[in-house]
Amino acid sequence: MSQDMYLAEKSGPMADQRSLQAAVNSWRTNVGARTGNPFPVLDNTGCVGTPTTLGGSCNSFVNMAALSDENYLPGTASVKSADPNKNTTATNTPGGSYGWYIDSTGLIRSDPPFVAGRYP
Repeated sequence: MSQDMYLAEKSGPMADQRSLQAAVNSWRTNVGARTGNPFPVLDNTGCVGTPTTLGGSCNSFVNMAALSDENYLPGTASVKSADPNKNTTATNTPGGSYGWYIDSTGLIRSDPPFVAGRYP
């Protein structure tokens, strides 16, 4: 395994992706906290899939503030690779390189796709 891949796996965007996936999964299993089992996305209809900025019809970027407000993330700045231009409730400074969104199967994906050596 290359040094870039090792760092990405342990402390970079891949680690951020795993943290976000765990936070989203926990959010969705807490069915007593909200009705309809929505995803924590920026679109108020809760749509998932390709985000609007990628040509889709909804804003499925992860709502970092929603996850942070309910303690599924330690804070809105905790995902260092998040691009605040896409994940607009992220407050990490400097901004990261990836817009994290939820695809149509409920998995966390990035825009742009992960590139070894690009972090945050």
